Amino acid sequence: MSSDPVISVRNVSKAFAEGESGLAALAHAFRPRPVAHATQVLHDISFDIHRGEAVGIIGRNGAGKSTLLKLISGVMNPSAGSVTRTGKLAALLELGAAFHPEFTGRENARFVSAVLGVRDADFDRIVQPIADFADIGAFFDRKVQEYSSGMYARLAFAVNLHCAPDIFIIDEALSVGDILFQFKCFTQLHRFRAAGGTLLIVSHDETAVRSLCDRVLWLDRGRLVAQGATDHVCGLYQASSAIAQATADPPSSGEGSGDKPAPPGDDTAPVASNAFDPDMLDAPLHPGSISDLHCWQDEASPGMLKGGRETSVSLRYCGPDLPGLKACFLLRDKMAQIVFGASRGLVRSHEDMMPVARFTFDLPYLVSGEYVIEALVMVVSEDGRQLVDRAAPFAVDVQTRHISHGLANLRMRAITLGLVPDPLSEAG
Repeated sequence: MSSDPVISVRNVSKAFAEGESGLAALAHAFRPRPVAHATQVLHDISFDIHRGEAVGIIGRNGAGKSTLLKLISGVMNPSAGSVTRTGKLAALLELGAAFHPEFTGRENARFVSAVLGVRDADFDRIVQPIADFADIGAFFDRKVQEYSSGMYARLAFAVNLHCAPDIFIIDEALSVGDILFQFKCFTQLHRFRAAGGTLLIVSHDETAVRSLCDRVLWLDRGRLVAQGATDHVCGLYQASSAIAQATADPPSSGEGSGDKPAPPGDDTAPVASNAFDPDMLDAPLHPGSISDLHCWQDEASPGMLKGGRETSVSLRYCGPDLPGLKACFLLRDKMAQIVFGASRGLVRSHEDMMPVARFTFDLPYLVSGEYVIEALVMVVSEDGRQLVDRAAPFAVDVQTRHISHGLANLRMRAITLGLVPDPLSEAG
């Protein structure tokens, strides 16, 4: 992480005139004048974001999070203070907002890429990766007015990610699309970060924030009340939310009052783990050499797994015979976080002598929902790991029987029905 900030926000405030028409607001943008009645959305906010950081912005609805992102992105100007940026910036503030409905997906991709500074020759090089990532088939060459919201999301993410921004800003756009698309987006965001990109996101999904971000800014009623390490600030926010719910705190609006939690001071981001990260491996040496990747349970239908049951994952390797070959399978959630995984050496099958690997385990009692299974083959030596091939991930539906209610899967003890003796009456 660089010591020089790529985003610097200094004493920024933002006010909107009440009941002001669009034309009047446009006129005031060129000829500012005092506004008699205004709603103050942001109050004297200052912070820096450095190159290579991933920063989340959290807070209740109406806290000013989206307004702050628009100021940083240059979509609007602050009423007071200053915002400076360094490097190419891509922003997903409203999915599809930059798309012209009469243009095709390909034409819109070219237009948005040009706005982000991509030359025609460079666009010709990235247009196919954009189409592959969006994965909308023939709709890539049809007008975007025919798109669903999911297609908008796919194209918007694909274009912005492949234009090689230095700074990527996302406003509540991390939960659009199916499980495999979300998984693909989170995987790319982790790689973007690992390559030195700067990420700034607004999300109500705390799990996503914890997965991606080193540091968090907490806004409340337009004020920056805390900033620091993700776990610490999320903990402060959770505690505040719990107190607000317990005391029936009304929704935030206008000027804030009351005590604010103390900022966490000089908290720093957690130290990065030295654990094996398969996403950081180089491009595969022999793509397409993994076949017959399957996951099953004896008593479950294909594609659906039950928590607590014996589960198997198997694959077949048809590439060159290399020393130190190992197979690895991973179960991930939609944010590309590894839930668990294992690796083992390949063995020759009795049928065709082709190398195979099979993993058998008891599936944990996971929260019901969709997960992603992927597999890779590596060469493991004293010099490290070299990726041989990575199979295309596929989604599985995990259903855990909850004996009690709620998200936690508790196995209750037996309950005896009938009259229970009163210990007081027995004592008497």
